[in-house]
Amino acid sequence: MESKQDIYVTGHRNPDTDSVACAIAYAYLLRQTGVNATAASSGPVNQETQFVLDYFNIPAPVIIDHAEGKKFILVDHSSYAQAMKGMDQAEVIGIIDHHQIGDVEVVNQGNIIDAPAGAASTLVFLQYQTHGVVIPRDMAGIMLAGILSDTRNMKRNVTKEDQDAYEKLVEIAQIKDIDAFYRNMSGAIASYGNLCDKDIFFSDYKKYETDGKTFCISVVNAVNEEQCRELGDRMYAVLIEEFENLKTDMGFIIINNLSDDEKENKMYMMAYGNHAEEFLNGIFHNYDGERYFVFAENLSRKTTIVPAIMKVCRHT
Repeated sequence: MESKQDIYVTGHRNPDTDSVACAIAYAYLLRQTGVNATAASSGPVNQETQFVLDYFNIPAPVIIDHAEGKKFILVDHSSYAQAMKGMDQAEVIGIIDHHQIGDVEVVNQGNIIDAPAGAASTLVFLQYQTHGVVIPRDMAGIMLAGILSDTRNMKRNVTKEDQDAYEKLVEIAQIKDIDAFYRNMSGAIASYGNLCDKDIFFSDYKKYETDGKTFCISVVNAVNEEQCRELGDRMYAVLIEEFENLKTDMGFIIINNLSDDEKENKMYMMAYGNHAEEFLNGIFHNYDGERYFVFAENLSRKTTIVPAIMKVCRHT
């Protein structure tokens, strides 16, 4: 992958903590192997990620508005729909992803690293081991945060590889109280700072396409049931207002409850668009008849919600 041209390592649009962690940690690894690599992002990091960057005194990735003419390694995504604008006019020389590989064209297929894991940061950690690069505390901390964020504090979609990476990174990062660290992360993302409702909606937004059908999902977080519904109503208003601009058949919103009380950990969804409510109820059968689909627990967008929607899309 060596090149005189700068190589940018970047995650998906509206980057989350795992996406940013991968970009930063993998760019650092490449620099240790003699590659001129820079972590990049298509926009500002969210509140959770900023908390982690501040905690470990790590600069945020450089922001790039358009990818045209540049050279990239993509992390935590592999589809043009989720990539930085202009990625179809860029040179993509590698991918590290824990989702199903998408439609991005890669110069060398041998530079695609794709494996099931709870977090893409786990795959970057494995690359440190493969290349024999020593992991400093700040890089261990950012990768650990990526794993914690995507696995909900090691409680969801955890593989053996995630567990092994977690145990080693905890030791290097020197965080004595992981649960307190994760609570601070969660509290930061649920606060949303001074973001307006539209920015909150797009802070964790992804678009998908399968068999000619398109849909989008925005994920937002709350800390109790009352906030779930209050925030949900606001996000639903944004979805209606922005729907035509989204150029998609159906739009969905997921509201996660990050309460410490497991009894409150209901997840809510809302749907809008071309018979979207009937479509979603046909999959999960949990529509309350007014606006919300109510789940007994927080479910993964990546491993549960998106595959279920795609499966039905392919057969309708």
